[in-house]
Amino acid sequence: MVTERYTISNSLTVIEKENKVYNWLNGEYVEFDDLTHPFLDILKNKISSFEKFQYQNRYEDFDWLLENHFIVTSQIEIENIIQKQVIENNSNKYLQLTLLPAQMSCNFACTYCYEDRNQKDRMTDETKNILLKYIQNNQELKSLQIEWFGGEPLLNKDFILDFSKEALTYCENNHISYHSSMTTNAYYLTEETFLELFKCNIKAYQITIDGLEEDHNKLRPLSNGKPTFQTIMNNLVQISNLADIDFRIIIRVNFNENSNIDKFIEEIKKFNFSKDKRFSFIFRPIQTNWNTISNDVACKVAPTSLQMEYEQKAIENGLTKGDYMLYKDIGSTSCYASRENALIVYPDMSIRKCSIALDDEINIVGYIDKDSKLIKNKNWDLWTLNKYSIHNKTECQSCGFNAQCLSSACPLKFIKNSEIICPEVVHHLEALSTKIINYIEEI
Repeated sequence: MVTERYTISNSLTVIEKENKVYNWLNGEYVEFDDLTHPFLDILKNKISSFEKFQYQNRYEDFDWLLENHFIVTSQIEIENIIQKQVIENNSNKYLQLTLLPAQMSCNFACTYCYEDRNQKDRMTDETKNILLKYIQNNQELKSLQIEWFGGEPLLNKDFILDFSKEALTYCENNHISYHSSMTTNAYYLTEETFLELFKCNIKAYQITIDGLEEDHNKLRPLSNGKPTFQTIMNNLVQISNLADIDFRIIIRVNFNENSNIDKFIEEIKKFNFSKDKRFSFIFRPIQTNWNTISNDVACKVAPTSLQMEYEQKAIENGLTKGDYMLYKDIGSTSCYASRENALIVYPDMSIRKCSIALDDEINIVGYIDKDSKLIKNKNWDLWTLNKYSIHNKTECQSCGFNAQCLSSACPLKFIKNSEIICPEVVHHLEALSTKIINYIEEI
């Protein structure tokens, strides 16, 4: 009789100082109190093949590690799990529409913005009917995700409300799950507007506050140059006062090396929403490719290190980190642009894939015609050709983070460079997994 052999899953990150192991495949982690545990010995000595082991004369630990894919019979087991989920994510059961109801028109004049804020096109009743029919034509649909984007989407609030009511009603009548979110500058997100949107199932937001009031108002003024900080903060305070309703607001803080984030964290703690677990914070360096004008405010000094430093300070000061739970599901950090069922829709019904390169010709992949049919052009396959390929370069096969990025962290960079560009976070997996575990233990 041949004894079955096992190996360590390649989806793990070992946190040696804390004797913890995190699994990127499923968001599970394990901590070992006993430093003589056989699993730790296997990890420490990099044993590539081993038999079923006991701990304290029992197989309980082994069975749990096997069930949760810390231990596998073959790495093919992990690949098959990932591949199955990738196929599922690209199926007709799911549809993700990013809608630009006011296209790129905006009431702000952010210094780093890459969009044409003076653009005048708007989605209309005709647009609404075409989109609703497009949704209804998918007889396999089980889950609909609507993301409102811009520009500033609330410049066309009436369309958002009308479309959302009809889409929500259709989904409820046809047992389709419906989720909706919005990226907004929050200048028009008053308590009244927030409650109107909430009734339409828009319950998740990303809102930008770029540091201290003085810094924010320089980076994100109104189109007429007037400040925006106090209006946004007043809106957030009013929303936080709405008890007994569940929503999620991620506050994005863009920074460069001149930003005084330490002081910002101290100041933000004075507002009631900083202690509200419905509000969370993410920190992002201003990127060079955001800015197409001469006034370059991009972060040029150690952006990743600064980001991790600011995140840690935020956590130490009691702020909730906003994106740790993004890593829980397979493919969470792969870009939606590579998926067949994810579309960015303009008022003229033209379709894009990437929200960063909106005006790039290569990003225009087709359109939805007046009969609500998706017409693809030659660019479509550039974005979706590798949608089922989870190992697009050799290093991916042994990288634990592959379960997250699926070799598709940025299809745009792949198209432009003909090379898979790994996300920067792969160089900091131990630090990131430590923060994720700490976050899980706190909630």
